[in-house]
Amino acid sequence: MKQHNLNGDDPVIQAVTPANIDDVIQLVLEVFDSDVARTMSAEGVATFTSSSPNEQRKGLADRHIFLAAVLDDQVVGVVRLNRAGHLYLLFVDSAYQGHGIGKKLLTTSLEALRQHDSGIERVTLNASLNAVDVYQHWGCKVTGAQIIKKGIRVIPMELSIREFLSR
Repeated sequence: MKQHNLNGDDPVIQAVTPANIDDVIQLVLEVFDSDVARTMSAEGVATFTSSSPNEQRKGLADRHIFLAAVLDDQVVGVVRLNRAGHLYLLFVDSAYQGHGIGKKLLTTSLEALRQHDSGIERVTLNASLNAVDVYQHWGCKVTGAQIIKKGIRVIPMELSIREFLSR
């Protein structure tokens, strides 16, 4: 996968809306296929790819904190966090990984969560196997053994919002 240079341009972080949900779904499926699918069984791949479009639309309808990173009118990253503090997904286009887009998305979503409910101290997440190292680099802690559900393999983790935002 070709890496893109941002040339000093920062993506704009904006709310996911009905107008860009299809672009978000396309990005999620493409990144899943290129980066995550290899860590799962055929059942897990089928489960994710068949359920993801409806799950993303449900997140929009349920008013999750759902943000996209947009660069030159292209969605290059996405984060979805419910208002109870569970991170459902954080995906960055493979060609734009390593430029801080994921961290910027997570930071912006956590700041929005704190504005909604400043009493939430920790975010929970189920990390795909390929993302565990990145989450640990950001301060996430593993909270349990690997979980396999319908072929989807994840590691439960949590993140202290205060610690992450103070980094």
